[in-house]
This record gives sequence, structure tokens and C-alpha cells, in this order.
Amino acid sequence: MDGSDASALGLDRPAERVLADNIVGGAAERATLRHADLDVSTQVLADDPEAVLLREGHDASAVVVGSYGRGAFTGLLLGSVGLAVADRAQCPVIVVLGDKAGLVIHSPKKTLFCG
Repeated sequence: MDGSDASALGLDRPAERVLADNIVGGAAERATLRHADLDVSTQVLADDPEAVLLREGHDASAVVVGSYGRGAFTGLLLGSVGLAVADRAQCPVIVVLGDKAGLVIHSPKKTLFCG
């Protein structure tokens, strides 16, 4: 980023990177709002998700992945990345099931919708 208006708005980054940064930022914001004492850090890596999670899991206390959460039966299923990580990770894997309350965050700054 070079400090220009376009740079400050993220317009010099590919759309996918901007989207990824927004999704990760929203998740961090939700975690912080729910647990103010939680130390949250984020990083978006341009690599295969399975490879990154497995690599980062080598030095982690745990890896957290989300499920699709689309109903009674299908909500129990993980995506292919989550299954691979759960099968091959060197540390515990925690599966987080989303809920409708976690999809909308109202803050003084903005309303954020994820999902």
C-alpha cells in the first residue's frame, strides 16, 4: 500500500484478497465482541487452505475450522478442507458450528453480514 486514496480503500488489491481480508476481519470482530478478553490475531495467506492449516497446525495448540452448518444432518458434515485437516493435523482440531445470531453484527461503525 502506498498511502494513496485508492490504496487506503484497498482498490490496489485483487478483489479476492479484499474479500478474504473482509471475511477474516469480520470473524475477528465477532470473536472480540463475544469475548473481549480474547487475544485475536488474523492473517490471510495466499496458499491452499488445507496445506496452510496443516502447516500452521504443527506449532499450534489447536486448529479451528468451521462447518457448513446447513441443517440437522448436513450441519454435521465438514467440507473437504475441514475433513482433511481433522484427519491429518498434528494438533487437536475444533469444529465450530455457526448460528444465526453470529451472522449479523451490529456495531456503532457498521452492520456486518457474513455467511
